[in-house]
Amino acid sequence: MTHNPNREDEKTEGFSRRVMKPISLVYKKFIRHIHVAVVLPADDELTKIRKVSMVQAQLIGILLTSLWGVAFIALHYWLAAAMNFIFVALILFILIGFILTKNFIVYVNLNIFVLLIWALALQSALGGLFKSGLISIWAAFCPLIASLMLNRNTTIFWLILFVIEMVIAILLEQEVSQWASHLPKSFSIANGIINITSFTILMIGTNLYLVSNLEDARKRLDQLLQRVNEDIDKEKIRLEQDKNMWLAVGHEIRSPLQSLSALYGKDDEGHRYIKRMLDAVQRLYGNAAPDEAFQKATVQIEPLDVANFLEHVAENAPAAGIPMVTYSGSEKPVMVRADESLLEDVITHILVNANRYRPSDTDIAIRLETNDNAAVITIHNKGPYIPDGLIGRIFEYGVSDQDDNNKEHRGQGLFVAKTYMSKMGGTIDAKNVIDGVEFMLRLAIWRPLQ
Repeated sequence: MTHNPNREDEKTEGFSRRVMKPISLVYKKFIRHIHVAVVLPADDELTKIRKVSMVQAQLIGILLTSLWGVAFIALHYWLAAAMNFIFVALILFILIGFILTKNFIVYVNLNIFVLLIWALALQSALGGLFKSGLISIWAAFCPLIASLMLNRNTTIFWLILFVIEMVIAILLEQEVSQWASHLPKSFSIANGIINITSFTILMIGTNLYLVSNLEDARKRLDQLLQRVNEDIDKEKIRLEQDKNMWLAVGHEIRSPLQSLSALYGKDDEGHRYIKRMLDAVQRLYGNAAPDEAFQKATVQIEPLDVANFLEHVAENAPAAGIPMVTYSGSEKPVMVRADESLLEDVITHILVNANRYRPSDTDIAIRLETNDNAAVITIHNKGPYIPDGLIGRIFEYGVSDQDDNNKEHRGQGLFVAKTYMSKMGGTIDAKNVIDGVEFMLRLAIWRPLQ
């Protein structure tokens, strides 16, 4: 009769399909249930592996300890059997507590503590280190678990406790031997071999499992980093394209503005507004981001009659779409240190902001007051208060109470006002008053050199 290797292979494959595959599916489903029970959404890959590995090791320990308990009952070692089942009950209680609280550090430390006490107590009940069949070898898992699951200081702490336990067990060996239940010598030897073998297999298996999962985690992390790098490269290309587009837009806007500027004389009203637009385009041109452009803006500090300036702003505000702006203050010249173009931008941004929130039938009031050192410009509008959570942040770039989808209001205007006032050596503040909001601008009085 000839041997058919193909038939043997078919038998092996059939056994694998009938037995091993269902076991593998059940195991994977079981691991998924553990994962759902103990893993938090914020956990990183290493923490997930540690949690699932710890629960697996604990469940294996419960199974082995239960089998030992049954064996001790069969041998009529009631105290040893009771210790094993008490240990199983405590471990199950700790596991349930972990599933409910998700506190991994407390869970691991409680497991280590119970394991340490159980090993010492069971060893003593069975007559000592060797007569118990090296039961206390399982206590060596305490520093090992700590090293895999916790930090270095905690590992050192449990290692010291393990050493102290072993020293105590050896010192009390003679005394506990007198009252303890003694296993048959053959059982002690067999138990010792089983303990050493089981401990070694479990330790190797745990390490292999961790290494395997860490390798999988490393591969997933490498893939994630690769995707992140690809996204960064795409974003760099997109930003470069956007920058080139805005450079082109800036160039196309500047050219007609420069032509318009040449058509108006310097004293013409139109020339002033065109110059302001040209300055704004120039500040933004060639910068990677708007906030960077505003912070890089150059300032030309000159003496400026702010009283005349504000009166002029109030008169011309309707032409900019902001009606009903009033001015009150000194009729005499008030000379301050300022850049006229930047100050006009500051006032315009505040007026636009005030116009957005005031009731349509109310004025925006500009008031000028002076003291020995500064001119104080107050811009008041009636309307809703600035929210308490926002009032300290309204001058930050991108901060706005408008909807995120509102592309007209990007939280940019007040940031520009704050930046330009700082460049001119001034300050700007906002506060809620009884009937609305006030912005206060302070500029230093111009003092000619004597």
